[in-house]
Amino acid sequence: MRTVTVTDDRPFAAARRDLLDDERFDVVGQAASAPEVLPLDGRLGPELVVLDLDVSDFDGLDCVRQIAIFHPHVKVVVVTASADQAAMRAAHRRGARGCVVLRDDGRDLPDAIYRALAGIRHPVSGAG
Repeated sequence: MRTVTVTDDRPFAAARRDLLDDERFDVVGQAASAPEVLPLDGRLGPELVVLDLDVSDFDGLDCVRQIAIFHPHVKVVVVTASADQAAMRAAHRRGARGCVVLRDDGRDLPDAIYRALAGIRHPVSGAG
């Protein structure tokens, strides 16, 4: 699945790319902000955007909405370090296919993303 990741945490961006180095994902792009991800989306033709909801310099929920409006064929899964249920419901309302709560080292992130795409609500990465 052609994937673009979005986070402003550079060390985490590299770690996420490594975590998604899996036969199910082909990370074709990386962005640190909403203004970077929307052009990447059109240029790289991703099927999935994995978006860090906790990015400091832009509204992740608005970015989800913009992707849903301008690129409705692209699935969005948001990842967050917070288990804020209101934010996760808001992400779903704006078009996210799923939410993943990051815990521990996140080694099971690919599986958690797949569970989110399958409609399992709020899977937790790194739990257990």
